[in-house]
Amino acid sequence: MTHHTSESVSFISQGERCFADFYMPAVGQAPYPLVIMGSGYAAERSLGTPGFVDRFLGAGLSVLLFDYRNFGQSEGQPRQLVDPSRHVQDWLAAIQYAPSIKSVDPERIALWGTSFGGGHVLTAGASAPGIKAIVAQVPHCDTYAAFETVSLGHAAKGMAHAFKDLFGSLVGRPPHTIPIVGEPDEYAVMNHPNWKRDYLKLAERAENTWVNAIPARSLLRGGNYRPIKVVQQIQCPALLVYGSDDEGVPAAAVEKTAGLMKNATLHRYTGAHFDVYDGPVFKEVAEIETNFLKKHLMR
Repeated sequence: MTHHTSESVSFISQGERCFADFYMPAVGQAPYPLVIMGSGYAAERSLGTPGFVDRFLGAGLSVLLFDYRNFGQSEGQPRQLVDPSRHVQDWLAAIQYAPSIKSVDPERIALWGTSFGGGHVLTAGASAPGIKAIVAQVPHCDTYAAFETVSLGHAAKGMAHAFKDLFGSLVGRPPHTIPIVGEPDEYAVMNHPNWKRDYLKLAERAENTWVNAIPARSLLRGGNYRPIKVVQQIQCPALLVYGSDDEGVPAAAVEKTAGLMKNATLHRYTGAHFDVYDGPVFKEVAEIETNFLKKHLMR
């Protein structure tokens, strides 16, 4: 475990408060370069991020790790609503807030996002000036491509749940929820083999507010979410990390996205979506990401 100091901070996004942890490294001196970090689909900030936070701190980088609105400590109702446009607004609010942290160098800020958050850093990075580097890990690049990994029956069932929740919300009913992850023979937003086991393993670190459920109307919010459509606008260097056997993030979609970018580096590891958070793949990827961030953030 890296020695460092941390404090709880917050910022406003669209009138609601997002909570975050700001970490200062024990090496180097202020003002520090900063990595703004956010998590994946329906996740709190502690899911899948601690190992990477430690690596970045050990390299002399400071970290701002935040919860999206409606998740964790952050404000917003209904709880655990997944809405990529809201998430991207939260990223832009975090980017706007970061230079006000007095031990941060406002000229040396990078973005790091994983899974759904990997799509968000590409989307936010396309419209945020001054970002020095982006790491998009197992990034959701294109909902259209992701739909190809889902059966028609699964999609139809999801839409039925979504409209039930939407219509219920219009007449004041509490959210109708669906599981985030499930076994292949269960209905859930994500039910690829082993995804429930692997996601819930990450969720062991979550606060006691997190549950394996989202309001079903979330499915209506992301159908047209396509970070691939804006990546040509990204000006800074970007590293896209992806797995050879990722059932939820098609490798071809990541490669196509990188091909549209001015200054993209691809790193393909051998393994599945969740392998990146643990074991040998984590060690390999964390080293590559840390070196990339040091290259672009360190003077």
